Amino acid sequence: MRPSHKPSSSFSTAGNLQVWSGQSAGTLQLSEYRDGRWAAATTIEDQVPEPGLGRLIVTDGETILAGVQGAAYVYRKQGLIWSRVGRLTPDAPVPDFGASVAILQSALVVAGADQICIFSEQQDSWKLTKRTLGRSIAPLD
Repeated sequence: MRPSHKPSSSFSTAGNLQVWSGQSAGTLQLSEYRDGRWAAATTIEDQVPEPGLGRLIVTDGETILAGVQGAAYVYRKQGLIWSRVGRLTPDAPVPDFGASVAILQSALVVAGADQICIFSEQQDSWKLTKRTLGRSIAPLD
């Protein structure tokens, strides 16, 4: 049986992981499927400077990507604890950046009103590697 949770602004599930926005600002809730059952919910508390953590969440089961107004935050499990491992921002202002998030294989995608930014992991950090401007994808040097 999957854990019950109160309705929230965002919910994502993949494999043995469910993630949803917490009841208080700056929190995410998650539950992992272990030993044949869903574990009690765990809270990730992260006081990020932007409001709305948990407004948009996506997970692939190993990484959590949470969009906020102007940024996106990356979380991964390190040992037994989920921790923030990155903050993604565009290299120039993008209206509504963080309004949409996705994980595509090894890339993290964060979109705004008129631009989609693709981030790749390089040496334990995330780097903006491509972006769309209108309908074309522009690789970054």
